[in-house]
Amino acid sequence: MQTWERVAFDSTSGARLVGLLGLPISGTPTAAVVLAHPMGVAAKGFWLKHGHAELFRRHRFTVLAFDFNGFGESASGSFDYPADVVAASEYLKRRFPTLPVVGVGASFGAGYMICALERQNHSLEAVV
Repeated sequence: MQTWERVAFDSTSGARLVGLLGLPISGTPTAAVVLAHPMGVAAKGFWLKHGHAELFRRHRFTVLAFDFNGFGESASGSFDYPADVVAASEYLKRRFPTLPVVGVGASFGAGYMICALERQNHSLEAVV
């Protein structure tokens, strides 16, 4: 099984965000998915702990699980959490320009992912 790559990128929320990037376990990637975590101390670890991230990787997705600003390993910024989703989607689009970028959120993360769709510069083609 391929390991995770620790990545970091800046958000206009004023924070440097930290995430884990995982390539598909096998096969050609079909899309890149941003995982937006629920509120809680596990932050991006939610997706790892419950097996969601590996499920996506087994189904040929490139996965980015990131910590919103002020959560997990990410620095604190403002309360502009939609900006963090935009930054994560833009990061994936820069790294994998030929892949569609989609988003999956839970609770806190889902709400701010929907809010990010209102921003002009998001790179999300679909969200769940």
